[in-house]
Amino acid sequence: MNTDTPSLLRRGAVPALVLASGLLLSACSPSGSDAASASSDSSSGDAGAVVVQLSSLRDSGQTGTATLTPQGDNTLVVLELKGQPEGTFEPAHVHENYCANIDPSPQYFLTDSSTESDGGRLWVENGKASALIQVPLETLRAKQHAVNVHLSPKNLPHYVACGDIPGVDGATPQPATTVSPAS
Repeated sequence: MNTDTPSLLRRGAVPALVLASGLLLSACSPSGSDAASASSDSSSGDAGAVVVQLSSLRDSGQTGTATLTPQGDNTLVVLELKGQPEGTFEPAHVHENYCANIDPSPQYFLTDSSTESDGGRLWVENGKASALIQVPLETLRAKQHAVNVHLSPKNLPHYVACGDIPGVDGATPQPATTVSPAS
């Protein structure tokens, strides 16, 4: 058996191994084709955590995730947003109903004690935010809810990203409320 490295390279053994490794890795990676999907996440080490994919709205180019982790009677929400313009502060909330028919009034404000001077409201800054909301994750999943990111505190009706929180066991829960179309 010839183990001469230059000889192996000339014969294409190493390039073939690199190609095979690349094909194996691409076959195992998620396709990312369903931006509005959500899943239970056991790989993060957070038992019972749900990862919500945030999809771009109104050509904002902002996408990301909201990881919801049960904390007893509370839920830890961690937002990671890509494409947020530098120097902007964007409010984020949990709303009733799914993104396609979202109730414009936030049901749960994402708040943080470090922003008390601003009424405790939490802004997504540099693509990141986290907050503990006072509702169990199973309550959020019992009815339709979505995580919604707004353009700015002065332009709340302009949504830049949204993701549906899945029902228990991935089932689609019943609508939380009936929403009249905005006039």
